[in-house]
Amino acid sequence: MRRMALPQAGLSSILLSVALALPVAAQGSGRATHPADSLNNLKFRNLGPSVAGGRVAAVAGVPGDRSLYYAGPAAGGVWKTIDGGDSWEAVFKDQPTASIGAIALAPSNPNVVWVGTGEGNPRNDVVDGRGVFMSPDAAKTWQFMGLRDVGQITRIVIDPTNPDVVLVAALGHVWGPNAERGVFRTADGGKTWQKVLFVNDTTGATDLIMVPGNPRLLFAGMWQFVRYPWELVSGGAGSGIYRSKDGGLTWERLGEGLPPSPLGRIAVAAAATNPSHVYALVETKQGTLWDSKDQGDHWTKVSDFHGLSARPFYFSLLHVSPVDDRKVFFSSYLLLRSDDGGKTTTPIDRGVHVDHHALWIDPQNPDRMIQGNDGGVYVTENGAKSWRFLNNLPIGQFYMVAADNNTPYMLCGGLQDNNAWCGPSSSVGGGGGGGVGPGDRAGPAPEPQGRHRRRAGQDFRRVPGDPVPLPPA
Repeated sequence: MRRMALPQAGLSSILLSVALALPVAAQGSGRATHPADSLNNLKFRNLGPSVAGGRVAAVAGVPGDRSLYYAGPAAGGVWKTIDGGDSWEAVFKDQPTASIGAIALAPSNPNVVWVGTGEGNPRNDVVDGRGVFMSPDAAKTWQFMGLRDVGQITRIVIDPTNPDVVLVAALGHVWGPNAERGVFRTADGGKTWQKVLFVNDTTGATDLIMVPGNPRLLFAGMWQFVRYPWELVSGGAGSGIYRSKDGGLTWERLGEGLPPSPLGRIAVAAAATNPSHVYALVETKQGTLWDSKDQGDHWTKVSDFHGLSARPFYFSLLHVSPVDDRKVFFSSYLLLRSDDGGKTTTPIDRGVHVDHHALWIDPQNPDRMIQGNDGGVYVTENGAKSWRFLNNLPIGQFYMVAADNNTPYMLCGGLQDNNAWCGPSSSVGGGGGGGVGPGDRAGPAPEPQGRHRRRAGQDFRRVPGDPVPLPPA
């Protein structure tokens, strides 16, 4: 389990793969012809793990359709299933980045899909985004819609009455100040953009909601932060909750009843059954959860429970049930549900990987939900009584890989929050190797001449069945 920030490490893309050099055919009179670029002869094949997941930052579904889902891994592009998760298609593989921060479908036409690139959880291994993309045909084709320099995108909301009106919450550059951050709005389907909410060049938008039933009423959470390779400094005078009453054109900062500055990361949510009821998770020493019963005019502290947002920079998210404004879901270290407006909570993620980043609830059937966490994608159709792990997504994040000198050679790799794995290079489509260490294992490596010995962190471990004795740890 991932518990503390790791030193900056090389992050391989998605699959543990090997490059195979193909022989160059002799041409003419027996003389070998060498291409100008020898890398053209390199091919990749997937070695595994064959059953795995990885950090997922965004999920989306279509109301009433239990077969169609989208998933956006933190560094794995966008995936789509039309059979309830039995199979997936990589629909974003030809785009300039694989880092995904937000996915949104137009309520008036679910074939219109918007994707914001750049994961919005600024770990020290975060991958940069490259702007906003839109598909008019359910992810068959994509169009670049701008905002190339906003860094990480956390949310996208679309006006249910006019799909040309789209608002984007941008965190900004993770590693330094930049002015292209905050909330952006388009009224012409992405042809032009207006920066409608900006605080300063180190404060970005962490959350953005359009109140159900009232597209003119929006709330945004703004967060001032500085990310370094060795630490993250969270909080500042720029953090706060903002409200718009005119569809996002103008904004006002809210404060009545909210804790004083400095504040950290903020998440917001509103109730469909009671649009005046708004919730806010606030990173502060004064508490954790606040709510307002009058559309944000006045706020009251609800809870001091740290578990609602255990690591705010990494997961700070809440959703309100579409049928009950007192039923609230918190995506934190655990996935929690409250039936009394956040005063008390119950874990609802038994058998599910920890560290929750994304949740979508079907407004037509709130017992059906899809969630994304550090382990991958999970679906429930019985109100979280049980979850099905969709373990056929090849989206694991390898920090690094290493090989030994055997034939066939063994490969070992450390996955983000999904253990360290080792397996023989010639085993394709099988078990994909075995686990050798829990949690984040950045640097597992096999002993160069050892038969099946490998090292993960500071511990020696062996492949199951290895008769070779290992030295003491």
